[in-house]
Amino acid sequence: MSCLMLSVVNCNALDTRLVPGAKFRIEFPGLPVTAKGDKVPSIEIRLPNDYSPDRIYGLSLYINGGNGGKGHAFIEATYGSNFVFAGFPLFHKNGRKGGHMQVDDADVIWSSYKVMLEKIYTIVPNLDPQVSISGGFSNGAHTISLMLEKKLQHWRQYFNAFYFVEGGYLLKNYQAVAKYHYPLFILYGEKSPIAELMPANAASARQAGMTCQDVMMQETGHAFNMKYLPDLVAWIKKEVIAASAPRRYKYAQKLIKEKKYVAGMRYLQTLIS
Repeated sequence: MSCLMLSVVNCNALDTRLVPGAKFRIEFPGLPVTAKGDKVPSIEIRLPNDYSPDRIYGLSLYINGGNGGKGHAFIEATYGSNFVFAGFPLFHKNGRKGGHMQVDDADVIWSSYKVMLEKIYTIVPNLDPQVSISGGFSNGAHTISLMLEKKLQHWRQYFNAFYFVEGGYLLKNYQAVAKYHYPLFILYGEKSPIAELMPANAASARQAGMTCQDVMMQETGHAFNMKYLPDLVAWIKKEVIAASAPRRYKYAQKLIKEKKYVAGMRYLQTLIS
């Protein structure tokens, strides 16, 4: 998944669910039971209101806290029409329900998410890993940090920007992530039990060479205070969309040099729209 599948997009073969503003679920029978206890895991997909197969979008993945629920595509927390949104459930080793994410959960999480991500790219082929985001709250943030810590070479094929809300401290090897110049955004509550830990983690990320911004949510405990959504949106606009433009332009040039003219021009049009 190191490059886009734009050259093979066939508008006549598009999934019928791909209409502007659509919201739908995809079930995955055969995958392990979720942390919520669902025997048939599912994910939620939401398309922007101006979705078009002729545009290129990033994938914005959100993972909730607690037991993860069924997976909620958190469209409110992302920057508008630049993204297709997905929500994934949580998984624990040996089908454990609830509880804090553990390091030994990494294998079952990745093996399940790999199937889900491959399915998304099959259904929605006009996605760009170069401008895709994964983030989460509490256990969801821990899950993203666990993928960066234990499955970085897999995870980075799909995402190159990350945000943690009230969690994410399972990531220890910031140097490994910093090598790829991925940005990180951290939100934490002023009155949270981990209020002292999160600024220290942000400092460690910056010391390792990462572009990392941390914001304290005032008068907030262990919660995702929606008053701070504008901070997240501003970070996405600056560090994800704008910052990725030069490398996306180079990729468009590469497509054109390979005589993939339609894909290359479509990519260029997205950059200037």
